[in-house]
Amino acid sequence: MLIEFRVKNFATLKDRTILSAEAATRLRKFKKSNVFYHQNPQLLKNLLILGPNGSGKTSLLNGLRLMKLLVLHGGTRSVTENLRYNPFLFDVTSKNKDTEFGVRISIQNQIYDYSFKYNSKVVDYEKLSLITKAGKEKIYFERKNKDFTVKNEKLESAEGKVRENALFLFTAQENNDEISSKVYKWFDKDLLIIRSRLEIPEYLIRLMENEELKNEMVSFLQCADFNIKDINLRQIAVKTDDFSAHLAKTLNISIPEKQYELFTIHTSFKNNKPVGQSELSLQLESVGTRRIFYIMLTVIYSQLHGNSKTLLIDEFDNSLHSELASTLIKIFNSEQSQNQYILTTHNVELLDDDIRVDQMLLMGKNAEGISHLKSIYNISASSSQGRHDVSFAKRYIKGQFGAVPSINLDQLKTTLDTIHKKFNK
Repeated sequence: MLIEFRVKNFATLKDRTILSAEAATRLRKFKKSNVFYHQNPQLLKNLLILGPNGSGKTSLLNGLRLMKLLVLHGGTRSVTENLRYNPFLFDVTSKNKDTEFGVRISIQNQIYDYSFKYNSKVVDYEKLSLITKAGKEKIYFERKNKDFTVKNEKLESAEGKVRENALFLFTAQENNDEISSKVYKWFDKDLLIIRSRLEIPEYLIRLMENEELKNEMVSFLQCADFNIKDINLRQIAVKTDDFSAHLAKTLNISIPEKQYELFTIHTSFKNNKPVGQSELSLQLESVGTRRIFYIMLTVIYSQLHGNSKTLLIDEFDNSLHSELASTLIKIFNSEQSQNQYILTTHNVELLDDDIRVDQMLLMGKNAEGISHLKSIYNISASSSQGRHDVSFAKRYIKGQFGAVPSINLDQLKTTLDTIHKKFNK
């Protein structure tokens, strides 16, 4: 699971930013349900990141998503390819400096720390360490560009194979290095991302091939007040236009002839009486229905594959009823939950659900366009006000924690009035 994610000079995150999932040691509230209290360090099951539009919430999750992408592809595929590089652009110095990514993760009771610095041309620095139970760092490998400052006898044969624009972690796992492979597998299998775009991966869709899982999914939808009686999974022909076919041929990419698609079953009526059933492609369902499918299929997948996953959910509450969003938060923080959920949201009412103050994170942006992340727990006086009767939602709306939009309603009205007078003569 994720202990912390570190990022610097990426998108709107100019300064070093740390997303920490460690539970505050002095808080006892909801410890048995909301915290993996048997672990060391104790980790939160759920983090809520709030803030106004454009504050950098999505950028924070995109940073971890990009780190995953770079790890899985080894940085680049060839010596001539540029690394994906998106530095802070509103500063004349930072736009030419390295982006820095780092994670501290827990895998089977062993803590690993992995980080790298890079720009569009080269990986300037990379390090993998093991953290002992006493909290001391034991460096496994460390490199400056292609020069290794900390060598490992097991990896000597792989050192000469790494390119200056590639990650050594990828090369090491290709050479069957056990430690590097565990970290690589975490990024590949244990870090799951639910994006705002509702393109559900095929491996999740095909979970519905299992009749028992499908029945459980239908039961959940009905309990959540969705008017869905059943789910069908079918393969359908892929329609390809001439341009797509030509592009695929040029790029030497094969287009599958068929793809899996989900269909929802609804009751049909005639004169207000049920007369049968009708089928509807999931793609034609509402955004909220498609989103709940995406989330719950990911949850089911996590449970089937050993739990202990870290799920990132951007724009969590998008098109979800507030009551359903609140219910999901309760599920994420239940004693039965064995996965970690990090999500961005605009639903301030979630702050008054059964969550701890150290689970509430705020993202704001200053006049220079720089995003800043802070915890309500660390804000003055907040840590001592963890009573159940305190409405954090009301305090947030009043601006007591910052990270709220500053909206000039009168000026907006004046602008609209000016446009109307100028263009509607």
